[in-house]
Formats: sequence, structure tokens, C-alpha cells
Amino acid sequence: IFGTLLNGNGVEVIIERNIDLRGSMIKTGIANMLSSLFGSSISYISASNTSELKSISPNYNQYRQLAVLAMCLSFLCVIPFSQSIYLNIPPYISSGILLFIGFLIVHQWLFLQYKRMIVSDWCLSVAIVIVSLSFGIVVAIGMGIVAALVIFAIHYSRLSVIRGVTDLSRRHSNVDRGPVETSFLDEAGHEACLITLQGFLFFGTSVQIVNYIDRLMA
Repeated sequence: IFGTLLNGNGVEVIIERNIDLRGSMIKTGIANMLSSLFGSSISYISASNTSELKSISPNYNQYRQLAVLAMCLSFLCVIPFSQSIYLNIPPYISSGILLFIGFLIVHQWLFLQYKRMIVSDWCLSVAIVIVSLSFGIVVAIGMGIVAALVIFAIHYSRLSVIRGVTDLSRRHSNVDRGPVETSFLDEAGHEACLITLQGFLFFGTSVQIVNYIDRLMA
């Protein structure tokens, strides 16, 4: 579930179209249940593999179903000989493949993204990798969600939630008033301040409003 959700958005960006995450999770679950009968490990959609396939074939969007079918057929052809092949593969080759995949992911999602991401987001990515290696992927995901929410709150609190400021002499309500009331608003309307807000209000942005009102009343 976590793998599908984490890679789903990345796949959407790569293939430049929206995917049905709910349907993908159902298909992934069915595929894992069927493949587990033959001793397969957990599998899910991969943003890195999708990116590699698209880089190899410029017409990936047109032939993506054919590519998936060819991959499945190649796996089916190898299954009868998988045990003998696995026993004859030296251990250092399997270890080298795992190290290569790990370094490829680190290079692609940390070093190449350094210039594209802001410093806080890049540091969060590094922290997620370190926590996942130390405490596991579930703890890393939880830490990443909490840290991302904190970073969002900090960045969003720096944005101004005050869209405009005026008074009753310039902006009247939709209520029709008589000449006496209208004249009074024109004369004393500047004593009332109207503040138009935008965006979301929480602790960080509400402080902006309080400080602004304090400056108006000073």
C-alpha cells in the first residue's frame, strides 16, 4: 500500500497523465496474492522503472501495454528455470545488483534533485532515507508526513493572508440605505476598517492578522 501510494504520484508525473490510484491498489493486491502462491516477493508500481522505460523508448506512452506484456512473458519463461539459475549466480552478483539499485535511487532522488528542490525539502528527503535505514520504512513515512506538515505550516505562515484593506467610506454593503445613513457613512466610514482575507487561517497566519490590527490601532 505504501509503495503504491508513494510511487503513484511519481508515475503520474512521468507518464504525464492521471492514474486511478484506487484501481492500481486493487490490481496490485490481486497481483501480489497470486504471485505469492509461487513464492514471489511483494511488488508494486515503480516510478524509477517507469522513468527508465520511458527514457529507453521515446514512444513509451504508445507501447506501454506491450512493454508490460513483454516483461510478464519474459518472467513466465524464466520461472521453470529460476531455481537452477539462482543457485548458479554468485552471491557477489546479487549483492552488486542490490547495491547498484540502491545507489541509483540515491543518485536520482537525492543528488539530481538537489538543484530542483528547496533546501528544507531536500534535507527532509535525506532524513527519510536515514530514518528508513535505522528504524524501518513505516517509521520513516510517519516521520516524513509529520515533518512535511511542519515545513508546510512554516512556509505557509510566511505568506500574507491579507488580500486588501479598505473602510466603510469606500466600500458599502449591499443594503440600500437612506440619504442620512449614507451621508453618515461617507463622513465617519474611515473610522471602520475592513480587512479582506485569503487562504487558510491557523496559528501562524492568525498572528499576522493580530499584529496588523495592533499596528492599525496604534
